Amino acid sequence: MSFTAANVLSDARVMVHDEDSIRWSDGDLLAYVNRGLEALWAKRPDAFFVEGIVVDPPTALTSTSNAVPLLDRWRVALTHWVAYECLSEDDDDASNQALATNHLQKALTGVG
Repeated sequence: MSFTAANVLSDARVMVHDEDSIRWSDGDLLAYVNRGLEALWAKRPDAFFVEGIVVDPPTALTSTSNAVPLLDRWRVALTHWVAYECLSEDDDDASNQALATNHLQKALTGVG
Protein backbone atom coordinates (compact mmCIF):
# COMPACT_ATOMS: atom_id res chain seq x y z
CA MET A 1 0.00 0.00 0.00
CA SER A 2 2.11 2.79 -1.24
CA PHE A 3 -0.23 5.30 -2.80
CA THR A 4 -2.61 7.95 -1.53
CA ALA A 5 -6.02 9.18 -2.55
CA ALA A 6 -4.26 12.22 -4.05
CA ASN A 7 -2.41 9.89 -6.43
CA VAL A 8 -5.70 8.37 -7.63
CA LEU A 9 -7.33 11.79 -7.96
CA SER A 10 -4.41 13.11 -9.99
CA ASP A 11 -4.48 10.13 -12.36
CA ALA A 12 -8.27 10.33 -12.72
CA ARG A 13 -8.14 14.05 -13.44
CA VAL A 14 -5.85 13.31 -16.40
CA MET A 15 -8.32 10.72 -17.68
CA VAL A 16 -11.25 13.16 -17.53
CA HIS A 17 -9.24 16.20 -18.68
CA ASP A 18 -9.64 18.13 -15.43
CA GLU A 19 -6.00 18.58 -14.48
CA ASP A 20 -6.74 22.10 -13.15
CA SER A 21 -9.49 20.84 -10.80
CA ILE A 22 -12.12 23.05 -12.41
CA ARG A 23 -14.93 20.57 -13.00
CA TRP A 24 -14.70 18.21 -10.03
CA SER A 25 -13.72 19.08 -6.48
CA ASP A 26 -11.37 16.93 -4.45
CA GLY A 27 -14.33 16.16 -2.20
CA ASP A 28 -16.37 14.81 -5.10
CA LEU A 29 -13.50 12.68 -6.35
CA LEU A 30 -12.74 11.42 -2.84
CA ALA A 31 -16.37 10.28 -2.58
CA TYR A 32 -15.90 8.41 -5.87
CA VAL A 33 -12.72 6.78 -4.52
CA ASN A 34 -14.70 5.61 -1.48
CA ARG A 35 -17.47 4.18 -3.66
CA GLY A 36 -14.86 2.46 -5.76
CA LEU A 37 -13.30 0.91 -2.66
CA GLU A 38 -16.72 -0.33 -1.55
CA ALA A 39 -17.39 -1.83 -4.97
CA LEU A 40 -13.98 -3.47 -5.05
CA TRP A 41 -14.44 -4.87 -1.54
CA ALA A 42 -17.76 -6.43 -2.62
CA LYS A 43 -16.19 -8.07 -5.68
CA ARG A 44 -12.60 -8.72 -4.63
CA PRO A 45 -11.91 -8.59 -0.89
CA ASP A 46 -8.57 -10.23 -1.70
CA ALA A 47 -7.53 -6.85 -3.18
CA PHE A 48 -7.13 -5.76 0.42
CA PHE A 49 -4.67 -8.50 1.40
CA VAL A 50 -1.92 -7.46 3.74
CA GLU A 51 0.78 -10.02 4.52
CA GLY A 52 -1.42 -12.95 3.50
CA ILE A 53 -4.60 -11.97 5.34
CA VAL A 54 -7.66 -10.04 4.27
CA VAL A 55 -8.02 -6.86 6.26
CA ASP A 56 -11.34 -5.44 7.42
CA PRO A 57 -13.63 -3.69 4.94
CA PRO A 58 -12.17 -0.32 4.04
CA THR A 59 -13.19 2.70 6.05
CA ALA A 60 -14.04 5.88 4.19
CA LEU A 61 -11.08 8.03 3.26
CA THR A 62 -11.48 11.55 4.60
CA SER A 63 -8.48 13.29 3.08
CA THR A 64 -6.53 13.18 -0.14
CA SER A 65 -3.45 12.48 1.97
CA ASN A 66 -4.95 9.21 3.26
CA ALA A 67 -3.21 6.04 2.13
CA VAL A 68 -5.48 3.92 -0.05
CA PRO A 69 -5.82 0.51 1.63
CA LEU A 70 -5.14 -1.47 -1.53
CA LEU A 71 -2.29 -3.36 -3.02
CA ASP A 72 -0.63 -1.34 -5.79
CA ARG A 73 -1.87 -3.62 -8.56
CA TRP A 74 -5.44 -2.35 -8.05
CA ARG A 75 -4.62 1.36 -8.43
CA VAL A 76 -5.43 1.56 -12.15
CA ALA A 77 -8.81 -0.16 -11.75
CA LEU A 78 -9.73 2.23 -8.93
CA THR A 79 -8.65 5.20 -11.04
CA HIS A 80 -10.84 4.04 -13.92
CA TRP A 81 -13.74 3.74 -11.45
CA VAL A 82 -13.27 7.38 -10.42
CA ALA A 83 -13.18 8.48 -14.08
CA TYR A 84 -16.36 6.46 -14.70
CA GLU A 85 -18.13 8.20 -11.82
CA CYS A 86 -17.09 11.64 -13.07
CA LEU A 87 -18.20 11.11 -16.63
CA SER A 88 -21.45 9.43 -15.57
CA GLU A 89 -22.62 12.76 -14.18
CA ASP A 90 -23.21 13.99 -17.73
CA ASP A 91 -26.05 11.61 -18.52
CA ASP A 92 -27.32 13.91 -21.26
CA ASP A 93 -24.01 13.88 -23.13
CA ALA A 94 -23.72 10.77 -25.32
CA SER A 95 -19.98 11.19 -25.78
CA ASN A 96 -19.32 11.33 -22.04
CA GLN A 97 -21.62 8.39 -21.45
CA ALA A 98 -19.62 6.36 -23.96
CA LEU A 99 -16.40 7.37 -22.22
CA ALA A 100 -17.93 6.53 -18.83
CA THR A 101 -18.90 3.08 -20.07
CA ASN A 102 -15.38 2.58 -21.39
CA HIS A 103 -13.87 3.49 -18.00
CA LEU A 104 -16.31 1.22 -16.20
CA GLN A 105 -15.35 -1.68 -18.46
CA LYS A 106 -11.67 -1.03 -17.80
CA ALA A 107 -12.32 -0.90 -14.05
CA LEU A 108 -14.26 -4.16 -14.11
CA THR A 109 -11.72 -5.85 -16.36
CA GLY A 110 -8.99 -4.71 -13.99
CA VAL A 111 -10.59 -6.48 -11.06
CA GLY A 112 -11.41 -9.67 -12.95
